[in-house]
Amino acid sequence: MRLEAISFLPTFVELGIKYGQFTNDERGGLLAEIKNASFGVNNMLQLIACCFDNRDEMKQDKEFHKRADEELCNLLIELHEKDLLKKEDVKAQYLFGFICRPSRSISIFS
Repeated sequence: MRLEAISFLPTFVELGIKYGQFTNDERGGLLAEIKNASFGVNNMLQLIACCFDNRDEMKQDKEFHKRADEELCNLLIELHEKDLLKKEDVKAQYLFGFICRPSRSISIFS
């Protein structure tokens, strides 16, 4: 997922809800199953938590990862404020494990 696309996700989720593209349980597509998903994710919320730009040249870019962490935090806050991300999602969707897995460079822990 490209970092530049993150800010559009709440709008897409709201449009998915508005136009009835997903069931209530899929919450605008955030919890819709991703078929043939890579990275061990099952839905968009997990994908948001674990992946940004997976190109080799981005893996060692600390500035990129710092921006990615900031964008992720801002996105999660916005989704929560719009009642699209719920407290129970963190545990039910294993978000903490995706965000804090050892293979991901996280600037807040450096």
